[in-house]
Amino acid sequence: MSQNTTLELSADQQRAFDHIDHWFFKKSSPFLTLGGLAGTGKSTIAAELARRLEDVGQRTVFSAPTGKASAVLRAKGAKQAYTLHSLLYRMAGTTEDDEGNKQPVFVDKHWEKYCDLLVVDEASMVTTRLFRDILERRVRVLFIGDHGQLPPVGGNPRIMEKAAVKLEKIHRQAAGSGILRIAHAVRNGHPVTRDFMSDDVNVGRVLSLESAARKAKELNVDQVIVATNNERERFNRFWRGPELENRPPTVGERIMCLLNNKSDNVWNGQTYKVKRVHKIVESTGIFDLESEDDGSTRRRHHVFLPAFHDRKLEDRDLLKNGVNLFTFAYAATCHKLQGSQYGHVFVIDNPVMEPQRWRYTAFTRAEHKLTVARYA
Repeated sequence: MSQNTTLELSADQQRAFDHIDHWFFKKSSPFLTLGGLAGTGKSTIAAELARRLEDVGQRTVFSAPTGKASAVLRAKGAKQAYTLHSLLYRMAGTTEDDEGNKQPVFVDKHWEKYCDLLVVDEASMVTTRLFRDILERRVRVLFIGDHGQLPPVGGNPRIMEKAAVKLEKIHRQAAGSGILRIAHAVRNGHPVTRDFMSDDVNVGRVLSLESAARKAKELNVDQVIVATNNERERFNRFWRGPELENRPPTVGERIMCLLNNKSDNVWNGQTYKVKRVHKIVESTGIFDLESEDDGSTRRRHHVFLPAFHDRKLEDRDLLKNGVNLFTFAYAATCHKLQGSQYGHVFVIDNPVMEPQRWRYTAFTRAEHKLTVARYA
């Protein structure tokens, strides 16, 4: 997403670009939506728009709902790419509730005076509350998202359901991708079969979740996607093996944040590696964590340990006491991974709702290699 080079747009991309360009300079509605399926060139249009606006002295800021999605933007060349939470909110201090627990107090950041256009990528993940807070800033907003993906959890403002501008055509650089071929086919209702086998797609069968964990570990995959939290919890237990069962995370293990904690700058869905275990005190572990998004280190985080082994203990109220909620990240649900991309993704194909959207969203998390495992 380099902002310094003029990009060559296809005919459908040029039409979309012209629509967005006209909207911005005519100062009509405060926001516009651009929907595009995987491989249609949404990032290409965003990059060209930022370059054009820079040429005429207009400032563009890129953002996304998750740290992983904003890291993807930066990897594509968007230097100013932030999570929506870090862009919108700033911690101003703490207060105490009736029980004496410290609660963080947040105030709005007034960044909009330095921005002429806010581009929100992965807009299909934006919740109703985020949507409202964004529009309150009185800055022009271009929402970009994949209208084929799953809707957000936590209130759906339906931003992408009727996008003003849509891209549907897969372009040359993406047309040879086996991953995109199977993703678009399943979105249109095609069953998952071995007909989709290619250099970057493998389709096979497993006897059980435990055998799937063994296979994924053998393949040294980057991320496993499952359909339910129950599957996620069981898979992570199988991955770690009996020698680590019921033990807290050890150095080098991957863990995922389950709930936003603005005061500690950790966000739902972000993944980390344990860099150091300072101490274990009863139900709390104190860890140094390395972000898988940008490599930065969060030091001396207090983490509630029982939640790693009992899903019923993933309780929002624990944040009142300054304890963060994490779980093991070897497997995660599809919703948790929206906006993320990984080199080799292993999908356990067992959707329980909206199977076409679920498979499309899961399969398009794979950047280079996709393995689909179906129960025999």
